[in-house]
Amino acid sequence: MSLKIVVLGGAGALAQVTVRDLAESEDVDFVGVADVNFEGAKAVAERFETGKAYAFKADVREAEALRRLVGDFDVVVNPQDFFRELGRRGIRTYESPDDSQKRTELF
Repeated sequence: MSLKIVVLGGAGALAQVTVRDLAESEDVDFVGVADVNFEGAKAVAERFETGKAYAFKADVREAEALRRLVGDFDVVVNPQDFFRELGRRGIRTYESPDDSQKRTELF
């Protein structure tokens, strides 16, 4: 199984450990390091020699941009608690069994 995973808040301390573990996993092909601090996300992504981690600028307050970003990944990891600050609890992605329809919503 190969996975594409994005880690939100990827420049943060908790997320950096998560990115490391994912980048070193044989089951993961691509790790998105997403953070409003693009330079921080880039520094985290470049730290790993596996060549699987890539930085993305992402602001969780921009709902539509966040939906587009997470829609490109199989798994979204949110090790931060910033959704509570925004009055949201998380992200939910729905996918039809034949992959013909995907929907991502913030809740």
